[in-house]
Amino acid sequence: MAATEKPGGDAHPNDDLLLALHDDVLFSGDRPGVERHVKSCAKCQARLTALTEDISIDAAPEPTRTTRAPRIESPASSGSPYRSVLRRLAIVVVLFGVLGTAGIVGQRELNRRNAEPVSLAPTPPVPSRAPAPSISNISPPAAPATSSPTAATAPAVEPLVISSPNSNFRWRVVGLEVERTNNGGTDWRPQMVKLTKAIAGGAAPSAAVCWLVGKGGTVFVAMGSDWKDVSLTEKVDLTGVTAIDAMNATVTAMDGRQFSTSDAGVTWTAQPQ
Repeated sequence: MAATEKPGGDAHPNDDLLLALHDDVLFSGDRPGVERHVKSCAKCQARLTALTEDISIDAAPEPTRTTRAPRIESPASSGSPYRSVLRRLAIVVVLFGVLGTAGIVGQRELNRRNAEPVSLAPTPPVPSRAPAPSISNISPPAAPATSSPTAATAPAVEPLVISSPNSNFRWRVVGLEVERTNNGGTDWRPQMVKLTKAIAGGAAPSAAVCWLVGKGGTVFVAMGSDWKDVSLTEKVDLTGVTAIDAMNATVTAMDGRQFSTSDAGVTWTAQPQ
């Protein structure tokens, strides 16, 4: 039903729009204008009441209706929201028809493949032939293995361990690194001492004092965690040390000479042969 004009230029909504407003199926774009018009128009309110009363009266005997194919109209000629709904339904019906056709074709192809006989006989193996020997694939005789003295793995160097009278306190030298334990060797902590030459021997007269000697007159003494370099002025290789405490010690050189100190290595005195 076409919309009618009321004085003042405001268009009365047609019956379809009024029914859509009543059934709460009005499109969101049309709802504000239609609701505003009906609230201010007594004629449209009366028409809406009459339409809803006619629907309740006609609902008792439901006549047989003939189903007709949905009619698709262009947006310009569509004056009702129901026509837009019918247009969308028609598109959905067409899509379902296409999908159904594709499904039937696929099922037929699957049935055809399943009906084909499957051979369960094993495929006989293809015998392989060894390639004819040629100059390129004949390996030369292996050369006898020879051992190189430089390729031998160097044996691991055992750390030098210096034990104190208290077995829980020890020192050990690994290369140029010094470590100390206070729990019998369970944990070893690195010491803040910089060695530059190999250490050959050591002595620990107490749990807090440790002497180390090595090449080139190297002598180090530790009092607690404080290490001091008290090396000899004479660059002779030292092989051992005996110590009474942190002040008194005697070192032995590779040539048999001995040097003693009584002031923690500040001065060294050569002992008579």
